[in-house]
Amino acid sequence: MTIGYLYGPFHQSLLNGEINVVSHTLKGVLLTSSYTPNKDTHRYQSSLTNELSTGSGYTSGGLSLSGKALAYDSATDTAWLDCDDLLWDPSTLTARYCAIVDTNSGSSSTNPLVGLIDFEANKSSDNGPFKVAVNATGLVRLAAS
Repeated sequence: MTIGYLYGPFHQSLLNGEINVVSHTLKGVLLTSSYTPNKDTHRYQSSLTNELSTGSGYTSGGLSLSGKALAYDSATDTAWLDCDDLLWDPSTLTARYCAIVDTNSGSSSTNPLVGLIDFEANKSSDNGPFKVAVNATGLVRLAAS
């Protein structure tokens, strides 16, 4: 999966240095179907509602992205962030969304949001793996225009 959309304020947070996708800790935060995404106004982690409860394989605040790497293709003027798949195992979870958050600041009111993966329906695990597979073309792609 790739991010379904980048939060609009992500660009502002990136350009003013609040986000560093390589050196900062990025986390995948699972949210229930009760979360109402707003790509234009949600800027910080404090905007996220209905995070899964801690327990049954999930820890509040999400799971750190590992294996992060940046790449650039000069033929297409595209840069992308890749990382390993996110895996909660074993777990018994039901989630609709996975928000990607830069947690470097340590405060939900200043942890910038990157993007949102929409599973398009509830996704569940039953005492087994809950996996968010990252697309071979990367998690986030940015193209020059």
